[in-house]
Amino acid sequence: MAVNENVCHWCVMAREDLHFRLRIPEDLKQRIEAAAALNHRSMTAEIVHRLEESLAAEEPGPIMRSGHWELPSDVTVNDISRVIEEANRQTVSIALKRLGIVQRPFSKIEDDQS
Repeated sequence: MAVNENVCHWCVMAREDLHFRLRIPEDLKQRIEAAAALNHRSMTAEIVHRLEESLAAEEPGPIMRSGHWELPSDVTVNDISRVIEEANRQTVSIALKRLGIVQRPFSKIEDDQS
């Protein structure tokens, strides 16, 4: 049976991996130990996993890697900003409605007090 080296790397640290000493605060060490136990990993595997996840999050995503956006000549940055703001408002409105939160207009009394 073939073994995928990438999968195996998560299970057991390879002997050729770099070894070095690391100074960390005791409370951080305890948090890493707890997370490692919860995730059924060694402390080293937990640290490597979290570092890889953190660094991967900083890498450009598929949209950024795929090239650039070509804008029609009549589209301005202000147009893009306006459309994105409207999409955000709609998304928030939908999310709040799903939670049962209803937007009510200000009453005349509330308007006068502000």
